[in-house]
Amino acid sequence: MDRSEIYYLSLILALLTGSIVLTQLRSKDHIINSVEVVFKGKNARFLNKEIVNKLLIQSNDSLFFQQKDMVALNKVEQQFINHPVIKNAELYTVPQGKLYIEIEERLPIVRIQANTSFYLDEAVQKIPLSERFTAKVPLFYGELKEENMHALVQLISRLSSDAFLADEVIDYQWENNAFIIGLRSYPFEVVWGQNSAFDQKVEKLKRFCAYATKNKEKTFNRINLTYENQVVAR
Repeated sequence: MDRSEIYYLSLILALLTGSIVLTQLRSKDHIINSVEVVFKGKNARFLNKEIVNKLLIQSNDSLFFQQKDMVALNKVEQQFINHPVIKNAELYTVPQGKLYIEIEERLPIVRIQANTSFYLDEAVQKIPLSERFTAKVPLFYGELKEENMHALVQLISRLSSDAFLADEVIDYQWENNAFIIGLRSYPFEVVWGQNSAFDQKVEKLKRFCAYATKNKEKTFNRINLTYENQVVAR
């Protein structure tokens, strides 16, 4: 290799090194000067932009206010995701110095009314109650054991897929290893049992509601759907 080749390679190496150093210097000088909070889906319920900004400020370090690498940014995202009302969070910056925070809140599907009350979402994640927002969801009365939470969420998800029952079912209880359902338009309780023979129980419940509507002079306190091919009423 002659001198000209060596000189040429050295020049290229110097240019590459300078480019990398310059990029790093510019990155270090890049300061975040504004924050934009965006809520995905429906409007914010439990949170608002001020609360999200406070969560940002309460971070353990000052990385929010200077250029961040992907490791730091992912760490901050995880801090947001760990918040009990946040389902997902995405943070990213743009060259103009703005930090974007996209938030997706958890959506309650039932409220547990017990000594310690809370909501559950479709992923069986607990959501604390809030002074800012009260979800219009069915109620579960009483203490609910962890092992029954998945069964309750499964039941609610399936019943809410039916147009009639989604509007009609207003509360749940757990009694003698069985779910008990309360209805909006009918005075009787419904012994649903456990999550088996779902379609047959829905059909029996709808038929009995239609019967009760036509025979309003007859009153019932409780009906039981757990028996095969029949409804036991009292």
